[in-house]
Amino acid sequence: EATFTAIRWSALSQERLLVGGILGHQIFSTFILV
Repeated sequence: EATFTAIRWSALSQERLLVGGILGHQIFSTFILV
């Protein structure tokens, strides 16, 4: 169960990083275009 939790946490943090990266990229692109 501990291993499963660790896997879930790492997957969650990776997903959060991915979403944050996409949002940051969109904001960055919009900022440059404007």
